[in-house]
Amino acid sequence: MRRLADSVLHSTVELGTLSAALLLLRLCLEDGEGALDAAREECNRALPVFDALGRTVRTPEDLARFERRLDQLVEQTGAELRDIETLVCAGMEAELTDRLADRFPERRLVIVPHDERADRNRIRSNYGRSVLVTDTAGVEAFAHPFETALVVPVFDGGEDSLLTTYPIAARILNDDTTRTFAEVVAIDLLGVPLHYYSPALARIPDVRFTRIIPVDVKPALPAPAIPEEVTR
Repeated sequence: MRRLADSVLHSTVELGTLSAALLLLRLCLEDGEGALDAAREECNRALPVFDALGRTVRTPEDLARFERRLDQLVEQTGAELRDIETLVCAGMEAELTDRLADRFPERRLVIVPHDERADRNRIRSNYGRSVLVTDTAGVEAFAHPFETALVVPVFDGGEDSLLTTYPIAARILNDDTTRTFAEVVAIDLLGVPLHYYSPALARIPDVRFTRIIPVDVKPALPAPAIPEEVTR
């Protein structure tokens, strides 16, 4: 199981944290809830998004509901940003970017991978002409105060004033960001709190965003209390 977790952790580079977590979760559900619990116990600190997701998504039916909520989230994003022509996504998250590209092919989608090890050409090859991939230095070329929104995937249910996301989003979100983009949008992909945190993630004050779009995902199991010292 540890070897599998290491493989999934590596896949976060080009799939994204939530997308890799869903990949591992689907594999576990094929083997039953026992496999899911064993994987969570083994990988909770290395894969905190997987751990939180596994507390909520316990069965194939739960998974189907979670995926439908992701679909609804993309529909909500499109509706709230109906006048936006370009979406710049601060972090690669395949479960989000695939849906955005499929649902809104008329809009330009610019992906900024969150990990410098990502092969930008390989990511780009998975999409059509309306999708581009750039690095942080290239973001400014797509910024526009009326036509472009910066989209930031977040992973913690939005229970406090700090939202967990990729460090690359923190680097992009400077004092000029709200003036160079029409909207700065946090999209809460996970919908439930994290119980562990990873140095691969960062926390950003919610006041840095002009809009927060949540997914209403309720835990299927009560979340046990986690001692503070193990969450750091």
